[in-house]
Amino acid sequence: SNKPESNMSCVGRFITLNTYTGKCGLSLRLMGIDESNSNTRSRSIIFHGSDYVNQQFILKHGYAGRSLGCFATSWDDNEKIIKL
Repeated sequence: SNKPESNMSCVGRFITLNTYTGKCGLSLRLMGIDESNSNTRSRSIIFHGSDYVNQQFILKHGYAGRSLGCFATSWDDNEKIIKL
């Protein structure tokens, strides 16, 4: 979704902007460059690490957890992916 407060990720192409360290640790700001993700920045959709995207969580719950539209990865992979 591209709608504010939808709590859904958006599709399309992105430009990576700056990194910062916030409440989700090392994070990467994104800017959507398609009509389908033109609200990425105003929705604060970012790439970040999380406690709910790892093998233990998935084995316990049967699924990865949900962000509020952001792209989340395991803490183990977060920094490696952002640096790429």
